[in-house]
Amino acid sequence: TPIARGLLALRQLGPADGWFVIAAMNEFASIESPESMAEVPAGSLTVEGVGRGFEANIVVTAFIAGDYGTILDQQITMGGAMETAEPFSVTLDLSGAAPGDVVVLLVRGGVGLETDPGEFGAIPVVIAA
Repeated sequence: TPIARGLLALRQLGPADGWFVIAAMNEFASIESPESMAEVPAGSLTVEGVGRGFEANIVVTAFIAGDYGTILDQQITMGGAMETAEPFSVTLDLSGAAPGDVVVLLVRGGVGLETDPGEFGAIPVVIAA
């Protein structure tokens, strides 16, 4: 039986009006601060939200939109365990991004099973000029 992992926000963008995922939302892995599409500095950024994970481990990653292979920063923090999502706060280093870059902030948790993709949430932010 399929299990809903989250809700994707789609938007038509670009000259061909193609559909793009602009955010992913999940009640057990979400980013509350900064807000989606906020202008942020190319430096230290505090990311706050709620999440749950195996042994309370939550992974927060920042990468340039469209380039998941190049991670700007990744931090492991603690949230909730079992059925409860708990608050987390972590500081990421975005100094490798250039002004105008769209950076994806991704939070992942989950049960820790090898075949389970886990729960995730993601938002875009824009590096300030």
